[in-house]
Amino acid sequence: MGPYEIVVSAENNAWLEWQAMLFHHSCIRRLARAPIIVVHGDDALREGYRLIEATGGRIQRAPSFRSLPGDDYPPRNSAGTLACVDTDAAYILLCDPDMIFLRDEDFSSLQLHPGEVSADRSNFLRVNSEN
Repeated sequence: MGPYEIVVSAENNAWLEWQAMLFHHSCIRRLARAPIIVVHGDDALREGYRLIEATGGRIQRAPSFRSLPGDDYPPRNSAGTLACVDTDAAYILLCDPDMIFLRDEDFSSLQLHPGEVSADRSNFLRVNSEN
């Protein structure tokens, strides 16, 4: 996958604040890198997001896209979010804020084939005896 950034987006509210804090912690602990957390909305950052910044986290602000017709998904993991991410990375690993990493993972070995723009990867979509 080459040089990549881990990105998560969330609105500036209490529900997504704690999820982003836990996500940030799992990235630091398991991947040894801080994700970019895109916080949507114009209000002052909630305390949890400021704590993430104080511990070396990277917060980027973006407008809320909630006001767009038919769009009511609070995590904001949408094309609008990707357009707002400030990075020079060749790839973006876009995650939901309620994800956590339980082990080290090396995403740098993933490769896109010519013509591909996405490499979806979700373990819970793998059918096995647990689901």
